[in-house]
Amino acid sequence: MGLKKNWSDWTFALNVTDILNTNIVEITDNQTSGNYNYIHQDRYNRGGSLSITYSFGNQKVKKVRDIEGASDGIKSRTK
Repeated sequence: MGLKKNWSDWTFALNVTDILNTNIVEITDNQTSGNYNYIHQDRYNRGGSLSITYSFGNQKVKKVRDIEGASDGIKSRTK
């Protein structure tokens, strides 16, 4: 599960793994010879990471976009 937040020139990202603790292995083995085996492994795979990123550079320069109507795009493709 991840969460990301942009704030001004900063980006904060939080990721966590195995939140519900689903990585548990449990084995029960009854054999005909009378042997009994029981294995319970909790692998403790819960974890998390926090990432903080700062955007350097001139933030005032914006990419120039030429927005055309849909009809102009259709006309240019059909020529």
